[in-house]
Amino acid sequence: MLSKINLYSFFIIIILGFAISTNVIDIAIADEHHERHSSKISDDDDDDRHSGKKRIKSAYKNIFHGKGDHGNEVTGQISGWLFAIANLTVVLSLLSKVTNIKQINQIQKKYLKHIHYIFNILALCFVFIHFILSSCKSTFLPECGMLIMAFLIGSGVIIKFKILPATLQKWIYKLHTSFVPSIILVSIIILGHSMVD
Repeated sequence: MLSKINLYSFFIIIILGFAISTNVIDIAIADEHHERHSSKISDDDDDDRHSGKKRIKSAYKNIFHGKGDHGNEVTGQISGWLFAIANLTVVLSLLSKVTNIKQINQIQKKYLKHIHYIFNILALCFVFIHFILSSCKSTFLPECGMLIMAFLIGSGVIIKFKILPATLQKWIYKLHTSFVPSIILVSIIILGHSMVD
């Protein structure tokens, strides 16, 4: 059990480190590009001395507080990667049904099911942080997406721990494994982010 926990911790640290580093680099490059092309050259020496401080404050604002009506990219990327990795088990399960290779499904159930549970809950936590750190006043789609994601993950928790009576469990299971909520969720995410960007 201890080795599994260490393995999951290792995966989480690698993914979070990768997501944060790539986004910090992207933000720094975009900020430098914006600084070079949109600012006017000033003859005032005071502006030159304070430009470094302004750049640091701007990068800090971009990383941790979003920019204007845009979402916070770091937390958005982290939650997206976590959600994608968490649902890799679903892809493998579907692949085993399509190819009729039952070994794929047995392997993913044996080794990857815990990743599905842990990473989905982590993804929901980061989605909530992403929602708090982002600013989107033009549409209610972020709230809808977060509610649908919370429903999908919450229904998975209900199924895993058998919280409800058997008749309700079957109904929840059908909703949880249906493509409809997932398609709606992905559509809302794509539409909402395209409106904000």
